Amino acid sequence: MGKIFNRSPSSSSSFSKTKRDIALGFKRSPLLSWRYGKKNVEQLLLVPRDLRTADPSLSIELDMGQFGLAGATVFLNGGSPLHATPPNINWERELHGFGWVRNLRAARTDRAQEQAQEIANDWLSQYSSQKGLAWEPEVAARRLISWLSHSNFLLYETDERNYLSMMSAIDDHMKFLSMTGIQAKPGMPRLLSLIALMFAGLCVNEQEKFADQHVKLMCNELDKQILSDGGHVSRDNSVLASILIDLLPLKQCFVTRNLPLPQPLIDAINRMLPMIHYMRLGDGLMSRFNGAGTTLPDTLSTAMAYDDAANAPLKDATASKYLRLQKGNVILLMDGGTPPELDLSAKSHAGCLSFEMSSGSCPVIVNCGAAPPAYHTMASNARASVSHSTVTINNRSSAQFIHDKTVKQSEHPSLLAGPPNVKSLYESDAEKAKIVGSHDGYLDRFGLIHHRMLSLSHDGYSFIGEDWIEVAATEAKEDHQLGWPFAVHFHIHPDVITTRAADGKSVTLTLPDSQEWKFSAQGQIIYLEESIFYADFAGPCQSVQAVIRGNCVENTKISWLLAKVVKTHSSKEPKVPEWISENVIPLERQDDETIPAPEPERIPEREPEKEPEPVVARSTQSKVKVDKAPPPPPAKDKSVRITDLVEDVEDDLEDPESSLMARLPHYDLPEVDKKKNTKTDKKNKATGNPPPPPHVPGSDGPHSSSELKPSQPSTPKPAVKPSPKPSVALSDRIASMREQNEENLKSTHAKKEKPSTKSDDKRPTKKDEDLSQNELAKDNLTKDKPLPVKKLPPKKSPVIQTETKKDNKKPAQTSKKTGPWTLPDNETGPDDET
Repeated sequence: MGKIFNRSPSSSSSFSKTKRDIALGFKRSPLLSWRYGKKNVEQLLLVPRDLRTADPSLSIELDMGQFGLAGATVFLNGGSPLHATPPNINWERELHGFGWVRNLRAARTDRAQEQAQEIANDWLSQYSSQKGLAWEPEVAARRLISWLSHSNFLLYETDERNYLSMMSAIDDHMKFLSMTGIQAKPGMPRLLSLIALMFAGLCVNEQEKFADQHVKLMCNELDKQILSDGGHVSRDNSVLASILIDLLPLKQCFVTRNLPLPQPLIDAINRMLPMIHYMRLGDGLMSRFNGAGTTLPDTLSTAMAYDDAANAPLKDATASKYLRLQKGNVILLMDGGTPPELDLSAKSHAGCLSFEMSSGSCPVIVNCGAAPPAYHTMASNARASVSHSTVTINNRSSAQFIHDKTVKQSEHPSLLAGPPNVKSLYESDAEKAKIVGSHDGYLDRFGLIHHRMLSLSHDGYSFIGEDWIEVAATEAKEDHQLGWPFAVHFHIHPDVITTRAADGKSVTLTLPDSQEWKFSAQGQIIYLEESIFYADFAGPCQSVQAVIRGNCVENTKISWLLAKVVKTHSSKEPKVPEWISENVIPLERQDDETIPAPEPERIPEREPEKEPEPVVARSTQSKVKVDKAPPPPPAKDKSVRITDLVEDVEDDLEDPESSLMARLPHYDLPEVDKKKNTKTDKKNKATGNPPPPPHVPGSDGPHSSSELKPSQPSTPKPAVKPSPKPSVALSDRIASMREQNEENLKSTHAKKEKPSTKSDDKRPTKKDEDLSQNELAKDNLTKDKPLPVKKLPPKKSPVIQTETKKDNKKPAQTSKKTGPWTLPDNETGPDDET
């Protein structure tokens, strides 16, 4: 254990780099130029397809004097990007890699093509010495692939001089990579160099022998780097999509040239596709382990589009040491392996036994991910254990970072070592599936071993975790009598809303799709602390982490639960608890989305001299008598109900012009037959009482609970809830309003014009009265035929709509009741169809 932690990279990594530099210098010497002979690249046979997504806005940026790469923007000040000062090493590598040519090509303009050719010709005239960062094997390989993939764009309508310069440069790259490709850094740089050589051997004329020489080297490297389960040897699974995007066009080049496909190439592609599925969460992106950061969705989608579903889904990744649980729509992934070798650990993270979890399409618990290239100064913090959802002891990482002097400061200057012993196991039974793992990363320093168990129920609604810190050694390098402080980190995705309970024992997580999960820990206080999510598309952003803290003196067990809140009430309206429904009046929302005021309390009725009239629900097909009905819900048209104006009308009877009812619109009712009930009218006028309600067959009185039968046989419709009964004073007021409406109706029928809201200003003439009487007499011959009343569009509400001016004429005749109005037997209300 101590040997691994104290191992210096000078014995392996530094020596390998020195050996590669000596070999490269020897192979570049003119003494070996006879090996390759003269330049023989004269023509391109194939143009491989570039499957990466392009951004056509780069051409506009160049015209504006800007050039953005690797998350950083450089102001050109009228010059070439090759003459600008690079903001960081990643920007410079992408500039020399020429991957940005696809963005100019996507613009599809002559100006964009001119810009690309100018920069390419400028590069060919300045960087032919094969030295510096522009000629690192990985950068040179990416540049060669870009030139071949966009050769028809770079060489279209160019002059002979530029064409020959480009052909000569392609030949130089082929020779350079053939000498240095196998000596490049292990991992992606070496594999990319061999892939670029295969592209050149298949796309350039008369280079079949060149392809035959390197196809075996490429196949051996694929077998070495792509593990048996499809994972990469660096344990950074975000590189799988990038490798596939290069291998798929290479496979098509073999088919186009009618050459047999290498079986290792086919096997590597078939292994990587299921592994990408295995490492994706519910949102479709790759999980953030060991250098994986922001994975572009378009790159993943393009790679997965070539999956023909012939490969069986991956059940476990024993070679890559990643464990996955999926029950329902809940996905759980845990890192259960050791870091890669030192030469491959420049981007690895100290996230042993960390996990990520998603529910549906929403990530819930995540790791912070790798820092983007433009934020390379944050790389060390992003790689530490505190940036992962795992346990830390004394704020230390489970692995040790070793500084490598041979690596430039602007890159990842530290290599990762340890923990050496990591165990993980997958178990399943009839009720749940669980993952068990342990590592000894804190054994030498603190004498502690971390054990973790993650369990997921079969319905996916319950996620149980246990972290057990075992005191395995009494004597450690760093002794502490009072125990060691520990922290269990749960980094929450920025899109999740967190709410901590007042007692601090639980936290509610609200997902973007309105799911709710409740996080709690047995006997522990949960703290919400700040965090940074490095893998966001817009760059590092602030997030929140739930942390359980304590002090480890002896064996310590921390149990926690993440349970989904399930709503059992099936109706659309939320279920109100009994203790709330007894004291709170539920509110209803109107059509205009305004929140109405609570329902006003019902006004107690005054003792009338006579029995008040029954309240009848207004309907065109049926009229239902209701006795002491409860207040109806608020009207949708914001009109004022009659129950709300009872006291105001009675108080304003002396001054009708200033009353509230005088400010309401009105409807004109059909004319009432004055010949009916004349005796009752004279009696009521003499006594001053309001007209009594009409007698309806089948009813025992004004307060009978039986239904009022309609005058015409029709199919009854559900009745609307009626308003509360008006008082006696209000009935008298309504009678006077009815009489005024009769006068308005006479003038309306006489003139055959639209009724005016101020009909009391012009009284009907004798000729109009005769015409109205003739129409009534003619209409009375047929009892069941209603009057042809012109229906008017309502202004606000049909509940109370009339003018309030008093008139001392004869009171209107009453017949059947429909709400607050009274109508003759054979007539309909203002809202009924004629």
